[in-house]
Amino acid sequence: MHKLRDDRTLYAGVDGCRGGWIAAFYVPATGRLSLAFVKQLEQALESWYAAQSVWIDIPIGLSGEGIERYIDHHMRQQLRWRKASVFVPPSYEALGKDTYEEANRIHKKLYDKGLSKQAWNLRNKIQEVHDLLLRYPALKTRFRESHPELIFQSFWHKEMPMAPKSSHLGYVQRVEVLQQLCPAAEAAIEDFMQRVPKKLYKKDDLTDASILALRAAMGNARSITQEPPCDKDGLRFRLVF
Repeated sequence: MHKLRDDRTLYAGVDGCRGGWIAAFYVPATGRLSLAFVKQLEQALESWYAAQSVWIDIPIGLSGEGIERYIDHHMRQQLRWRKASVFVPPSYEALGKDTYEEANRIHKKLYDKGLSKQAWNLRNKIQEVHDLLLRYPALKTRFRESHPELIFQSFWHKEMPMAPKSSHLGYVQRVEVLQQLCPAAEAAIEDFMQRVPKKLYKKDDLTDASILALRAAMGNARSITQEPPCDKDGLRFRLVF
């Protein structure tokens, strides 16, 4: 794992993967991008505290106890394609259930919306981020929810839409965008793939984490917010891109 000093010019992007998390670290002053595999977020506390901001592709603020999350609807409206990549995350009440059927039933009852299997399958990672931010409150101001596809589309100026990120063409297109923002991006991704077993991640996890770190470093982020601004545990309903 990276040994990082308290360098305020460091930015991080994080995306979930099969074995844990992919973390991308970018230092604008040097143009250096590096990627690392982290099994659990808490193992990289030094890195998160060193970063000025950490953009992560995971829901942070959740519905619960009468407060409802609305930003997913607005996020879907912002996407020109891949709208299905946005889903309503489990509420606090649903996260506490043992089975998908129970979680879906309570979510639909309380919020009049069904819960997708994709959302349910992310419950452990959502819970991990939630627990991390409550255990280390100083990280609340550093961790920001984001969505890689929203960022990629803002830098894709060709008439045809980007191919699905899981396809070879989609991967090539996203690397093309990354290279425009950071000439060292492709080499950083290739270096990671040579070091880390492929069973732990997919290639699009690497491009997603990388675009989050690069966009975080650019500043002037657009955001999607709502009222009330926070969930029951004080975690913000705010998505940046």
